[in-house]
Amino acid sequence: MSSFNPSDLWEAKPHTLAKIEIVRRYLFLWFSILGTNSRNKRLVYIDGFAGPGRYSNSGQNSPVAALQAAKAAIERPGAKLDDVKFSFLFV
Repeated sequence: MSSFNPSDLWEAKPHTLAKIEIVRRYLFLWFSILGTNSRNKRLVYIDGFAGPGRYSNSGQNSPVAALQAAKAAIERPGAKLDDVKFSFLFV
């Protein structure tokens, strides 16, 4: 039986890269829409399969995509997300 070595990077398969792009686009909209509701003072995102966070063949990963989406939503012209607290959990 082989053991898991966290220093071994996985190869990002095409479906993984597609998931990362979907996460990025969806979360930008999700943060933008939910963040504008004055009752939503905290937005929590949990990625239950964040993977290793790095891949041998790509610089993309879902944790960074989620953080970039939040940043883009906050910096969007007209965004009113200054009072919204963002929380992230990557498993």
